[in-house]
Amino acid sequence: MANKKQQRPSRTAPTRRQLSRWQRENRSRRITLAVGSFIILVVIALVGFGAYTKYVVPPRETAFKVNGTAFDMEYYVKVLRWLTFNGRALQAATPDAMAQTIVEPELLRQAAPGLQISVTSDEALDVMREPYRSTLTQGEEFNESKFQDWYRLRLKDYGLSADDVGRFLEQTAIRNKLRDYLGKDLPAFATQVRLLGIEVSDVLTANDVQTKLAQGQDFAEVAKASSIDGTSGANGGELGWFVRDLLPPEIADTVFALQPGAVTQPISGRLNEFDTSGFWIFKVVEKQENREVDPAAQNALKNKLATQWFDEQKAKSQIENMVTNEKRAWALEQAPAQ
Repeated sequence: MANKKQQRPSRTAPTRRQLSRWQRENRSRRITLAVGSFIILVVIALVGFGAYTKYVVPPRETAFKVNGTAFDMEYYVKVLRWLTFNGRALQAATPDAMAQTIVEPELLRQAAPGLQISVTSDEALDVMREPYRSTLTQGEEFNESKFQDWYRLRLKDYGLSADDVGRFLEQTAIRNKLRDYLGKDLPAFATQVRLLGIEVSDVLTANDVQTKLAQGQDFAEVAKASSIDGTSGANGGELGWFVRDLLPPEIADTVFALQPGAVTQPISGRLNEFDTSGFWIFKVVEKQENREVDPAAQNALKNKLATQWFDEQKAKSQIENMVTNEKRAWALEQAPAQ
């Protein structure tokens, strides 16, 4: 038999209606695909923008300007870390103290050449040598090599580079030199009074304390029972020796005018920055002319002079604080827990 040719199934040509439907379906698929791709790109862009605004923009934003010198938020975070790991977390938690920690070193850096104050890298490192010495056991001698090993370990704790830590150490060292510079003419001897004190929170309690003292009750016992100043109260009101310049004017004028054994009227005010607002009653225990000013008082006087110097510099400087609540919240996220 002759081979028959295999017949192919015939195809019917699509109608115009079918072609039109296919074209609409294809166009719809292309539109859907394009819209989907666009949405994906938008989502990616938004995610990228969110990451950019969260991790890239904030570090570059300005935190402070001091006479035209700008400090960005990345530096702000470094200061937070330095304060936290240097045992000053309380300062890191206070916006005003953070401003002071950034502004004052820059004011001093700008003024240092005129004051002829400078520090070497080794002098800056002395700031760390002191706390290292406190870790030595009794009789153990200082060893520079061991100190360097200890210092490198400390760098890891800070989460800062050696250059960053070196900068902060230099700031501390140059501030110490400023204190010495300002205090070079402080007298070694001065008139001083030794005081007992009772701090109370309100005028009614102050009057009650004054009545007890007038009745002859022992000042030290009343101080233990009534003073809200925990340290001196527990010690019978003992406050120690004072030179005039370490007391607020309203207190200094009163106690330095009294003779030993005299007790003041209640004085409204604060003995120091750590006091709450209230009232003080003082007893002058001793008074000496030309008494040697001890090292602690010398340091306190130098700190007071430094504070006055910085206040004067701030008053004549252009300082801009651009740290908003949002910027600070971002910075706290980057710094270690306090």
